[in-house]
Amino acid sequence: MTKMEILNMKSNKKKSPDGWQCVKLGDVCDFVGGMQPPKYVFKYEPLPGYVRLVQIQDFRKSDVAVYIPAEKAKRTFDESDVMIGRYGPPLFQILRGLSGAYNVALIKTVPKVNLLKDYLYYLLQEPSIQNAVIAQSQRSAGQTGVQKEFLERLLVPLPPPDEQERIVAILKDKMEKVERARQATLAELESTQALPSTYLRAIFNSPEAQTWKRKPLRDICEGDGQYGTSAPANDTNIGLPVLRMGNIFEGRILWDDLRFIQLPEEEERKYRLGKGDILFNRTNSAELVGKTAVFNEFREAVFASYLIRFRVIERLAEPYFVAAYINSPLGRNFIEAKMARAIGQVNISASTMHTMPIPIPPLCEQKRIAATLFEQMAESEKLRKSLEEQLDGINKLPTTFLRQAFNGEL
Repeated sequence: MTKMEILNMKSNKKKSPDGWQCVKLGDVCDFVGGMQPPKYVFKYEPLPGYVRLVQIQDFRKSDVAVYIPAEKAKRTFDESDVMIGRYGPPLFQILRGLSGAYNVALIKTVPKVNLLKDYLYYLLQEPSIQNAVIAQSQRSAGQTGVQKEFLERLLVPLPPPDEQERIVAILKDKMEKVERARQATLAELESTQALPSTYLRAIFNSPEAQTWKRKPLRDICEGDGQYGTSAPANDTNIGLPVLRMGNIFEGRILWDDLRFIQLPEEEERKYRLGKGDILFNRTNSAELVGKTAVFNEFREAVFASYLIRFRVIERLAEPYFVAAYINSPLGRNFIEAKMARAIGQVNISASTMHTMPIPIPPLCEQKRIAATLFEQMAESEKLRKSLEEQLDGINKLPTTFLRQAFNGEL
């Protein structure tokens, strides 16, 4: 018996209420591995005499289904069966709800007398069982994935069938409530994440905005736009922080995951950021190109080569107003139309960005709009963080309920 099994046995003895047994999982459940038919028999649409070959990915997406001849379907399961995903990530997924044949990446559980399928479905998701199986799978030399032999030796709590039914009913009710709360919070979070675009659209698509004069970006900026340094960075906290593409997020600068760089004095002066500098992400995937934020910090920093710095002429333009327009749906439309596409990556040059027509209301109006947007964005960010914390709490509830259930606390 391994050390993990001994600890597992002690834990279950301590936690099992009166009337519950502590049993080896293999004594109350069989585990049947899948089979892998040859790919040449695969079909990608349902046909007479064919059954679906279910793989782990099919439980989370349905865009590509595989079918095999019925005579090749040696191992089958139905929607009520509890299936185990042998491989990850994530390892040891507990799955159900589909039917058909199943391949070697799945294990079918076959409960014996006095073990209910629904109870087993929740039991295998219990945190200590999940942790034990995952730890064993990760440390087994020369092996990958969940091992049937370890599952069979695992010690688990087994209450009488009527108590199993009671636990299942309570867990099902709680999990359904958790899922409803999760979906409601996700919907609210999605609406909140759309607020910045809504605010920007309301300003730059307004009837008033249609009356504003437009000037190309080059006419309101100093110089030609500067590309950042390509010198290698380090994570030793030596030198100045170097802002990269990942440090620009939803119109602001994040000071997370910083890298540092040491530059000769002349180059440091060249790439050092100043208050009001606009940073623009020039290359990456299409959805990330164009991310823009204003540097308005009292700390020192330089910027990396994937970014372009624009400095507006202060008597003509407010940097936050200009950055807001670049981040707006209208700005995105320009960027997406002008970006150059290569294999796996797109980019847009400073010279192309200089042709972007920027609306230029009076400077005092730009400052007023920028201040209003700043307040709106701050409130939106506050709400977003609150909802993310709420969602995090909701996502932790199933683990709490499962632990309580199999400690006999429900």
